[in-house]
Order: sequence, then structure tokens, then C-alpha cells
Amino acid sequence: MSSDIISTLPNNIIEKILTLMPIQDALRTSILSKKWRYSWRSMPKLVFTDNMVTMSSNHLCGQLRKYKLASAIFHVLLFHDGPTILKFKFCCFGLQMDSEFDQIISYLARGNKVKKLCFIIKKNCYKLPISFFSLQELEVIHLENCIFEPPLIFDKFSWLRKMKFMDVDVSAQMLERFLSKCPLLKHISLNRYKEGTDFVAGGNKYTFVDLLQCVPLIQDLEIADSYMKYLCPGGMLHKLPTSLVHLKYLCLDVCMTEQNEISFVLCMIRSSPLLGKLTLRMYDNEKSLVPQTSNNFLDPEAYLDLNLDHLEILDIDIYSNLPLVKDFVKLIIAKSPVLKKVRIELNDNSNFLDPEDNLNLTLDHLETLEIEMFSNSPLEMEFVKVVMAKSLVLKKVRIELNDNVSVDEEVKMLRDLVLLPFPRASPSAKLIIERPEAS
Repeated sequence: MSSDIISTLPNNIIEKILTLMPIQDALRTSILSKKWRYSWRSMPKLVFTDNMVTMSSNHLCGQLRKYKLASAIFHVLLFHDGPTILKFKFCCFGLQMDSEFDQIISYLARGNKVKKLCFIIKKNCYKLPISFFSLQELEVIHLENCIFEPPLIFDKFSWLRKMKFMDVDVSAQMLERFLSKCPLLKHISLNRYKEGTDFVAGGNKYTFVDLLQCVPLIQDLEIADSYMKYLCPGGMLHKLPTSLVHLKYLCLDVCMTEQNEISFVLCMIRSSPLLGKLTLRMYDNEKSLVPQTSNNFLDPEAYLDLNLDHLEILDIDIYSNLPLVKDFVKLIIAKSPVLKKVRIELNDNSNFLDPEDNLNLTLDHLETLEIEMFSNSPLEMEFVKVVMAKSLVLKKVRIELNDNVSVDEEVKMLRDLVLLPFPRASPSAKLIIERPEAS
């Protein structure tokens, strides 16, 4: 009698199947056949979450959950006999397991065969143990809600290529100490979205100049607002001492009322000759006044040395209508000869399509404007007003509404277009608003 199909599958296919399953289900496959009995022991990817063990929410049950979860993790690790663990991920959403985490990391460090480590903690900030810095075989680090304090002396992370920090408490000094030990690092993401203490403050004497000198091979760089605030005090150099010749993607949170942050962006652009994509996430600092700058502060003619010869994509989130913001965007576009795509997400308060800002727009021969699938969004309304303000011989405006536009929205739209004052170059233009014919 021939063996069943599931027992004849190649080992690499079995491994692939196991990695696509929740780990508790992968362990249960040991009952399928003799060949599958120990297959889970060589799984290259191990993913654990604290919701693997569910019980009631009282204190005693919480302690029992921790015990059962830790026991399950150590059971898998103790019997794991694969040559490497390509990925070890732990997501903790409710339990506080600091001592258990310490033991898990210490055990992983002894084997030192983990390539990618993800620790995602949601409840309490977890301080990484010293043993974490013995994981020199790591190629990827992803940490969330951790305290990161490298010791004074530790070996290089010679294989680390990517690091992502989210809500990680780390001083600039500690960050510089770690980056200096990562010669192959190519991808860095420093993100923070949670309000709290100034985690990169505290006698900070390091700037982005110091940090970027540690990562000459950097290709992708993402920096959130909290890091920007503390790592570019007093402005930036005109250009970095050493160009970032490998940097292709740059994503920055930028406050356009902060001169230091603007100068940092310009410094990074000058220092990145192969930059292919630039994403700017703009935000407002309510405590900062709008800077008083000369009219030609961001005039393209004043930046002859600013070249973005390889920039193909410009992404801007939360665009505001400050003159300095508009000038900055114009400068970037003017210096990007091969730019292919510009995406701008507008601030709710932005009057991006204000007719006064489009003085060079003339529609001297437009007689008819027709728009279909009109959804009555603020930007669509502003667009209609701009066209009507710039069309001297306009005779007819026909707008066909989207099915999703309610009757109340239609009435408000009519009131805005007919009764509210806004510039009309042709007051006699006929306005027609229709709903699509029922099919």
C-alpha cells in the first residue's frame, strides 16, 4: 500500500506549511504521521502572542496564564533543533512578563542563532536585559515599547541590516553607541507616537551628524518628530561631512515652523545624491510661532547646490497652507528633474485651492464645465470655485452627484455655490446639479 500524500511531502514544503499556521496548531501536527511528529522542532519562524492562552481576567488566572505561556515558549525553544531561527516574534498585549522575557532572551542569546527578533509590548515599558546585546547574529530588530540601554562594552552586530524602534526609550548617546557597532545597517526606522517623557533628552550632546556618520551604508531612513526635536538643536550643517551615497528613501516628520528641522531636511537632501523617494509628514508645533523669514528664504535661485537628480516620488502628509510650506514644496519640485509622482495629503484647514494662490491660472475660453460622480468633498468644492473664479466666458456648469451624496448635503452644496459669496468671473453662468439616472 502506498503511503499517504501528506507523509511524502518534501521537508521544505512541510516547513512552509508550519510557518503559515499559528504555533499552537503547528505543534498539533505531530499527530499526523511519523514524518510530521518532529517536524515542528525545526520550524524557522516562531511567533508567540499572549492571547494564545485564554482564561478569566482575575489576578490568579493572570499568573496562571503567564506560567502556561512561558512554559509553552520554553517547551518549543528547548526542543528546537533547527540550524537557525529565522524569526522569533513575541507580541504581548496585556500580561506583564518582564522576568519571563529576560529568561527567553537569555536563552536565545546562548544559542545565538536568531536572525530576526521582534518584541512588541503594549502594556508596560520593558527594559531589555544585557543578554540582548549578545545576539550578534541578528539581521533584523523590531522593538516596541522597550527601554534600550546598551552596555559600555559589547561586541559588534556585524550582520544587522534593519532596525525598527517604536515607542522605544533611548537616549541619543545610547543610540550612537549602538549604531557604531552595526557596520552593515541599511534600514532604520525611529518612530514614536505615544505622548510621554522626552525620551531622547537628558544632557544630549549628540546630533544627527554624529548618528549618521555611524551608518555609511544606510539606504532607507525614517525619523519621527520626537527624534527631530532633540537631535537637530541649533540648526544643521549645510551638508554632512560624508555623503549618504546609498540613501534612496527618506521619511521625516517635519515641523515647518521650526527652522532647525527645515535646515535638517535641506542638509539631508544635499547629502543624498541618489535619493529616489522623499516622504514628509508635516506637523504643527502649537508652542512655536510661525518663523519670520525673508521673502526669498526658499527661492530656488538661492539653492543652486541643491540637486535631486534621482528623486522620482514626493509624498507629503498633512500639507498646510503656510507660505513657508508652499515655498518648500515648490523648491523640492523645482530641483527634481526626473520627478514622476507627487502625492499631497491636505490638512483639513488648508485652502490649497484658494483662487488668490492661483493668479497665473487663466481659463479665458472655457464655456462648459461638467463633473460626474461628484462626492461633495471639500477639495472638490474648492476646485469648482477656482474654475468658476477663473473662467471669464463660462456659460454652463453641470455637476452630476455621486449616489452617496444625501439630500441634505445637496441642499448645503447649492447654498454654498449659489448664496455664499465667492469670486465668479462669469456671474451669468448657469449652474445645473443633477442626480444620476436610475438604471
